[in-house]
This record gives sequence, structure tokens and C-alpha cells, in this order.
Amino acid sequence: MRVSVFGLGYVGSVSAASFAADGHHVIGVDVNPDKVAAINAGRSPIVEPGLAGTSAGAALGASLVFVTPNPKTLTVGAHTFWLDPQHLRPIPPELFKFYLEVEGFTNVSVRTFEPSEKRLNESVPEGPIRDNVKLLNETLFGDRDYAVIGRAPER
Repeated sequence: MRVSVFGLGYVGSVSAASFAADGHHVIGVDVNPDKVAAINAGRSPIVEPGLAGTSAGAALGASLVFVTPNPKTLTVGAHTFWLDPQHLRPIPPELFKFYLEVEGFTNVSVRTFEPSEKRLNESVPEGPIRDNVKLLNETLFGDRDYAVIGRAPER
């Protein structure tokens, strides 16, 4: 399978290397030319075991994986998203999925990952209180990242 990863920071580099290690053809894209140059030279742009030797390429009709921080989780959208000066504006998962579908991508899906370590205790009696605690956990401490996955249109 051909896979493109947009954003070669911590999550994108690890994802790209994982796909490559599984035998997939990986395309890595980033706005930072130094990250792309490092990967093309076989150097990891981050310190993570197993990332050395990642390479990049491109193809129409490839499966695409866009990985980005999840602003639906308030601790991300209100705080950690802004710690990276390259982040300009957060994109909610549903909007990102819509953008790809409008552009003709097929089989588009959203997957979240990287759960927050902090969570409220959900060991309370069934009913409205537990429902509220679960809603708070999802809203405040949900998954920190998400991926939008789809197949690029054939042109």
C-alpha cells in the first residue's frame, strides 16, 4: 500500500516509520524543509529509536494519512496545540474529513489516538452523574491526536 503522511513531527515521523517498517511505500510531507531534508538524508527529525532511514516519495491514488493534534480535546485545543509555533489554527476532525471528501477523497475515516493520561474517576453510580463524568473525560481529557485517512482521487 502507498501511504502519505502530512506533518513529520513526532507523531507523523513515528507513523511514517511504522508504515515503512510494515512494508508500505511511504510519502512524507512537511512545511519545514529541514525536517524533509533530514528524512531524505536518512536522519530522524526527532529523537526516537527506529526512525533512522525513513524515505519519501509520491503517487496518485495513494492512501493518505493526515495526523494532527485533536482540538476537540480542550486540553489540546486550549493549550498543547499552541506549544508548537508551526501550528497556525486547529482543524476539528469533522471539518478535516469534510475537506477531503469535497476534494474527492474516498473511504475517508477519522481515528483518534494518544489518550490523555489524566482522567476523572468514572467509578460512580450509573445515571446522570456517570454520564457527565464520561462527557467531561471525553471533552477535557480525550485522545490528543487524530488521523484522517482516505484514498487520494485518481486524476
